[in-house]
This record gives sequence, C-alpha cells and structure tokens, in this order.
Amino acid sequence: FKFFSISKVFTAIAGLQLCEEKGISLETPISALVPEWPAKLRDESGKVLPPLLLKHCLTHTGGFSKALPTVHPLPSLREAELQRIKDQIRGQGRTPQTLREAVELEGQRPQIFSPGRHFNYCGVGSQLVARAVEEAFGMNIAEYMQQRIFKPASMDNIGFVIDELLSKNCVSTDYHPWVLPAVAATIPSRWRRMRLRITGLWCQLCGQKLVDNIRPAGSGVILPTKLWDRSLKFFHPDAGLVGTGADFVKWLQVMTGNGEQAEADRCQKVLSQFVLDSLATPITPELQPPFALDAPLTSNRLFPVRGDPVQRSHRPFNSFPGQQFSLGGCVITNPEKIGLPKRAEGTWHWMGFASTYFFVNPREKLSACFLTQLVSHRTYPILDELVTGVHESLT
Repeated sequence: FKFFSISKVFTAIAGLQLCEEKGISLETPISALVPEWPAKLRDESGKVLPPLLLKHCLTHTGGFSKALPTVHPLPSLREAELQRIKDQIRGQGRTPQTLREAVELEGQRPQIFSPGRHFNYCGVGSQLVARAVEEAFGMNIAEYMQQRIFKPASMDNIGFVIDELLSKNCVSTDYHPWVLPAVAATIPSRWRRMRLRITGLWCQLCGQKLVDNIRPAGSGVILPTKLWDRSLKFFHPDAGLVGTGADFVKWLQVMTGNGEQAEADRCQKVLSQFVLDSLATPITPELQPPFALDAPLTSNRLFPVRGDPVQRSHRPFNSFPGQQFSLGGCVITNPEKIGLPKRAEGTWHWMGFASTYFFVNPREKLSACFLTQLVSHRTYPILDELVTGVHESLT
C-alpha cells in the first residue's frame, strides 16, 4: 500500500525523537536546524515575517505557499500559490533532485501568512522536519526511519523503496472520476492534462465510479519510477512511504503497547512516552475558521467529504470540527460535536490520499486501520464509520 500522507506521522515521530535526544526545543527556528533554510521569511508583499519554528512544521501552521489542487481547490488559492502552479505547468524553475534541493527552493518562495497564525494543510513542514533530522543524525530520512523506527518495531516490509520480491503484492491505485481534473491541474503536458479531464468527465457521464488504469500496481508514489527502484535519491517524507498491512498493524501495536514491540521472548522499546504523549496531546486551537485557513464551518463529520455543502473558495481539508492538532496528528477533543461516541474523546488519527486511514485511542488502548488505494480520501466518510463502529463495539 502507498501510505501517502500517513508518511507525515512517521516524519513527526522522527522530529520528536530529534527533540528528545538532542535537547532541541519546539521553539527553535528552523533556520538553526536546516542550513539551507533562510533566517528571514517574507510574505507576498515582501514584508519580513517572524521566524519559522519547529513546532510550526509539526502542526501545519507554517504558512507555506505550496498547494496541491487535489488538497485545496484552485478557487481557494492565493496568488502566490497559483503562480507556483502556473510555473509548474510551464516547466519553469529547477526541478529538485533531492530533499535538500526541494527545501532550498522552497525557502525562496513567499509565505501566505505569518507562521503560527493559521492551520493550512501542507507537506513542506514535514520536509523541513526530515531535513532537521538528517542534519542532526548524519543520515538521510529513509535510513533514519529504517534504523530508528521500522527495524526496532520489526516492520520489515516498509520504506520509501521496497524489495522487488514484494512487487507481486503491490496494489494498483484507483481514482474516482471527480478528482481527475484536480490531478491534471499541475501536469506540464497539455495533452496529458486534457486526457485526464476528458477521462474524468466521460466516466462521470457513463456512471463509472472508478478509473483503474492511471497508476498501475508498482508505480512510484510521486516520481515516475517503480517502488523497488534503488536509484531513488529523493525520499518524500510527506507522502512517500510504502508498506504492507501487516507492518502497519505492528506499528499500531507499538502505539497502543506503551511504545513497545512484543516479540516471542522479549519486548523491544521503540518509542518513548514523550513521543506517544506528544502525538496524542492537542496544542492548537480547534481546526475551524478563522484559525483554520478558509475552512468551511462544519459539524457532524470528522472532515468534509464530496457532496458536503462547501463554497468554491473554501479549503475543505482544513476543516476538522471538534478536533485540534497535536505534534503529528489530529486529536478528537469534542466527539459529540461530530457525532462520535463519547469514548472516542482523546483519539488521534490521520489518513492518506489513497484512502488509507487509522486511529489510536490511548485511553482505551485501542487502534484500527482501514487500508485501500482509492483516490481521493474525501470521497466517502470511511474514517467516521471506522471510529464509530469500533468504539460502539466496546462493552
């Protein structure tokens, strides 16, 4: 399975281990941890902004101008965000070949708001956290996760590159037709953009619910490579992890097992209590407007899905009613507001673009996951049903 944005949670874990082991404060400016990141940031008008801090990168409050139409609709984007998409379509600018190059280029772009002012879902923060980890520990983020997270948890079949022997187990990625225009929006090839848009429209007119021939099994998560291509040098800490369902369950067992992986004859400590508490403790305001940038004011659902009433200028994936963000996940603080069982309070969760979902309830020592490869994750309210169904089954 391609875990897409669940990768951000593992990157957050690496960032929290950085804080714990190197004595680094969450208030530390990113420019002090990542050498290619500028000390002075500016907004679209050229005004100098306060420094970007490590905590901003872990809570989606950095104010970055990188936006994906598959996450935030085009009508909701600021001028700086739209300009970047136009540049990408025109093939302008240097294409980064490594994570360091990507961060260096990002630092040259304006911010759309002052760090800490709003919640706006974006992957750049995870890239900066990963770069801070790389600098502090002297290894790339793929090596770090393998040595410090996956291997101690006995997760043998997960990473940014997988063993080719697993190729027969790869699951193809299916797309819902309505999301194809958003996928096409950033493709430089005019022919490919048009083809995707026509495919999406035709499938909707014909009542076809899924398009299954866009990303065959084994295709790279982001780059046009195979998942077992060892020449890969750009590891995307915000979306690039791939693994098996069995390994994902092992990780959930660590999350609900006091950070330990239980083997046949011993327990291996994987995560400290500091990391576990940081992931489960909310630190932001509720993820609703005005703190959540351009988010629709919603209720009765964990987050809006297709068909929910929102305006074109809204950013639906910034809206998480009854929830606050921790240093790596979304925490349910008011379950009644979104129609969830009372015992779901304190549960934290996240998801990936291809409808991969999980939740962890530390109070109940309870966790669950639901893994598919259906794009987009906002088509059905699967996570609501998962959280509700599992908690209602408790006696």
